[in-house]
Amino acid sequence: MLSKEENDLITRTNDDSPLNDMMWRYWLPALLSQELPDSYSKPVAVRLLGEELVAYHLADGRVGLLQEHCSHRGSSLVYARSEGDCLRCIYHGWMYDVDGNVLDTPAEPARSVIKNKVHHPSYTTHETAGMIGAYLGPKDKQLVFPNYRFTEAPEENVYVTKVLMDCNWLQGVEGECDSAHVSLLHQRYDQLAEGRPILHDLAPEYETEETDFGLRLVALRKQNDRTQQYVRISSFVMPCEVWVPVFNREIHFYVPIDDTRTWRYDLGYLKRPVTQADVNRAHSDR
Repeated sequence: MLSKEENDLITRTNDDSPLNDMMWRYWLPALLSQELPDSYSKPVAVRLLGEELVAYHLADGRVGLLQEHCSHRGSSLVYARSEGDCLRCIYHGWMYDVDGNVLDTPAEPARSVIKNKVHHPSYTTHETAGMIGAYLGPKDKQLVFPNYRFTEAPEENVYVTKVLMDCNWLQGVEGECDSAHVSLLHQRYDQLAEGRPILHDLAPEYETEETDFGLRLVALRKQNDRTQQYVRISSFVMPCEVWVPVFNREIHFYVPIDDTRTWRYDLGYLKRPVTQADVNRAHSDR
């Protein structure tokens, strides 16, 4: 059981928190691709690790990600105008490119050089598998985007959903790593009513293995046939993923919005095109 101080250490999100310092060093899902469906779409607000950001499309299909509040007077760039690959604040017209450079300050005197002295916070993005990932850490420490198998799967073989959770990210991960709840919460109660339980052992034995990516989690359940055993293997992958055996494999990302709310992204991929029935089944099995 964690103490309050230990819990705060790994759940509090702010600029200088240990959690942010760690999470910023990884690629994290920031939003779904469908939340920015078209080029030149209006900027979309993104809250991630307590940071208020805006995402927008560039002409070549890439996604820009900037701090939400204008470096001039703090106005929200959610209301900015998209001009080419730049955003122009509607308050005093400051214009930013995707790298945070200030290109225009129309309300300043002609001799003003303030735009050469200000750099607006900007972040790198990478779009794959229906998600837009973001790296918020130091540029010189940026990791190569992970070359997971789902990043190479055909688009039609991948599905991803997103849901808001009213808890911190660690509570989400802890619940996901708990295989015992699967025996009850995810039972088919229509079958239970008919006297046909799916899993007979409600108290699995646990084994864990430390790995270079995090933890491998093994839950062992007895079966009615004592010569057999049901082995459920899942993995905690740093910093906030749990890989679970839904279909072949499904990945659940628990991304901190702030101290008390979390985005959960569920990503799955098949060896064939995904149907809506597949997505519905995956959801019903949780």
